[in-house]
Amino acid sequence: MDVKANYHQSEYQQQLKDLVARREYLVSQLSNEKKNLKHKELSKIKYSISSHITYLVNAIKELDKQIDEFALSEEDQAKKVELACSVPGIGKTLSYKLLAFLPELGDDSFDLNELTAITGLAPYCRDSGNKSGKRFIRGGRKIPRDALYMAVLSGFHKIPLLKNLKERLLKKGKPKTVAIVACMRKLLGILHSILKRQEEFVEQIV
Repeated sequence: MDVKANYHQSEYQQQLKDLVARREYLVSQLSNEKKNLKHKELSKIKYSISSHITYLVNAIKELDKQIDEFALSEEDQAKKVELACSVPGIGKTLSYKLLAFLPELGDDSFDLNELTAITGLAPYCRDSGNKSGKRFIRGGRKIPRDALYMAVLSGFHKIPLLKNLKERLLKKGKPKTVAIVACMRKLLGILHSILKRQEEFVEQIV
C-alpha cells in the first residue's frame, strides 16, 4: 500500500504519467511480438508480425519525441530531469519513468523510508512464532522500481558507491538479489537527496 496515497498530482504530472505509461505499453507489445516472430513458421503470419514490429518501433520513436517535448516544457520538471540524468546510469527515459510515477521524489514531506515503501523496496520478514524468515520485498509501484533496477545494473560500473555496497554484501554471504535491492534503495536515496538539494550528483557528498 502506498504511503500518503492521496499525494496530489498536477495535471502536468498526470499527462506525463499517461505518456510514459503509453510508451511502456508499446514497448511491452514490441517485446511480445519479437518473441512471437521467433516461433512462427507460416510466412503470412511472420509478415504480419514483422509489419506490426515496424509500426511499433516507429510509434515508440514518435512517442519519445512527444515525451521529450512535453517533459521539458515545464521549467521545474526540466530541472528535475537534468538533475536525475546527472547520476551515472540514468538517462532521460529512466528519469521520465521515475518522475512520472514517483512524483514524491525530492519532496521534503517524504523521507526515504516512505519512498522505499511506495516503490516496494522496503524489506519485510516472513516470521512465524519464534522463527525468523527471509526478508523480501512486495507491492509498490512497478515502473519506478523497474527503472531503479535498470539504473543500478548500469550504475555498478559507473558509481563506486554502489559497486562497493554490492561487493560488501556479497562478501557477507547475502544473495545477489538482496545486494541489488540494497543498491536500488541506495540509488533511490541519492536521487531523493539531489532533487531536494537541487544540486547535480557528486558522489563524494552523497
